[in-house]
Amino acid sequence: MFMRRGDLDLRIPNPHQGDIGKSLLSRLIKQAGVSKQDWEDL
Repeated sequence: MFMRRGDLDLRIPNPHQGDIGKSLLSRLIKQAGVSKQDWEDL
């Protein structure tokens, strides 16, 4: 799985194939340059 924002593709590591935790999600959206507000507005 991956997230895409503009030209940035961010691979989401998820070896257990279930839901990801809040801390991992937080780190991923920070790495992608997405603010918490932008994420919540999606």
